[in-house]
Amino acid sequence: MPDFVYTGSPGMYPMLRDARDIPVGAVAPGDIRELDEAPDTSWTPLDPGVQEHIEALQQITEAPDGIEPPAPAPEPAADPEPGQQDDNEAGQSGLVEH
Repeated sequence: MPDFVYTGSPGMYPMLRDARDIPVGAVAPGDIRELDEAPDTSWTPLDPGVQEHIEALQQITEAPDGIEPPAPAPEPAADPEPGQQDDNEAGQSGLVEH
């Protein structure tokens, strides 16, 4: 089955099914589907060289196995509300001299 790229404005194809019998549904420009034939002029056959280029780019942009994306930065600690104190007595540093 040939691949087709969608070149129209965002749209819906609720009745169209791809080569794997999966509903196409919502599409956006640049979406690629494997179809028996173009359902209308908004679908263009995908050049095999372009398809290979797209697949190579997808492999580059995917994270390699075993590498996780960095964890988000921790949230800064909230300051106590005015009038509230921590466990230390007011004015004390919390250090005990012996």
